[in-house]
Amino acid sequence: MIVCPLCENPQAQGDTCDVCGRRLLFAPPTTEQYPLLQELELTAIESAGAASAVQAQPMAELERHRADAVQVLAQAIPDFERTPLAGAGEAA
Repeated sequence: MIVCPLCENPQAQGDTCDVCGRRLLFAPPTTEQYPLLQELELTAIESAGAASAVQAQPMAELERHRADAVQVLAQAIPDFERTPLAGAGEAA
């Protein structure tokens, strides 16, 4: 019996859900190796912390907009227990 993880429809067989159409069975990953194409250049991915060597220039045809910060009045909730979390600071 297969149960759809999206809509929880139980069904006896099939690779897609009869109700929502979600794919239920996936093919196992292949271990086949494909040769690299010599005419394609490899893309090097920089680490997330590395600075990019490309300097982006602002586009003159785009207007620069910036909205001011919105001031929201927070209301206190009576009988609400504030539990401090270790390592978390106060919100700015």
